[in-house]
Amino acid sequence: MANDEYDAVAYTGVAADFEALLDSSPNERAVQTFLKRYRYIVRNALNVHAWNSVHLQPEFSLGGNHVVDFLILSEDSGGWHTVLIELESPNERPFTKKGIPAKALAKGLAQLGEWKIWIGKNDPSFREHLSSLVEVRYLPEEPRSPSDYQRANPTIRDPHTMIDKHYIVVVGRRRLFCGSNVQERRQQLRDEGKEIVSYDRLLDKARELDPSRNASR
Repeated sequence: MANDEYDAVAYTGVAADFEALLDSSPNERAVQTFLKRYRYIVRNALNVHAWNSVHLQPEFSLGGNHVVDFLILSEDSGGWHTVLIELESPNERPFTKKGIPAKALAKGLAQLGEWKIWIGKNDPSFREHLSSLVEVRYLPEEPRSPSDYQRANPTIRDPHTMIDKHYIVVVGRRRLFCGSNVQERRQQLRDEGKEIVSYDRLLDKARELDPSRNASR
């Protein structure tokens, strides 16, 4: 299966496999390895913007020691959109009972903050990295001609072109997201451009992509 190509046969049974993995108390590395193999789970679950020319890149290097677990790049008539994703432990409670970020989430939020600072200081480099991604990644069902890429790359590099940035930490399971303080805190983070989601959002998408699950309905 090509890295960026959805293959229904390859995704048969993926929901059960992913659920079993999450229930086995894995570390982030094991989950990331699984999701790199089944990239459409991340792409479809966490792309919060446009669906035109969607590109997904695992382990996207910003520069130096800054590596994004997954980056989604998409475009629409208004510009380009990026989603920068940090994976934290699926086993940890994201918030304390008082709604304060617990250890794993605090670590993830700190990572998002470092990425944001780096991009703010290195906008030309960030645009260059994105431009290179457009050159080598595209979805087969949304082919682009060489002239399209020639137009897209200068557009991304242009400092006047809008590049929206959305930051996501994936941590914990849905059952651990409870309490009015937690929901209020999540909304505050959304207002800052940061979203906190559970691994169950990815599991829900795995179930949608799994032909064996859909056939049994």
